Amino acid sequence: MDNINALAQKHIDILVSAAMSPDDKTLHKEATKLHGVVECLKYIFT
Repeated sequence: MDNINALAQKHIDILVSAAMSPDDKTLHKEATKLHGVVECLKYIFT
């Protein structure tokens, strides 16, 4: 469970960084990928 929490925290950090750095294209690509992964997981677990 700790691994999942650490991973979630890392993802949150990336999303927050992307929100605070609108010009960083790489960060935004990562954030978009993460969003897709989260949507898939929500679909699987609900």
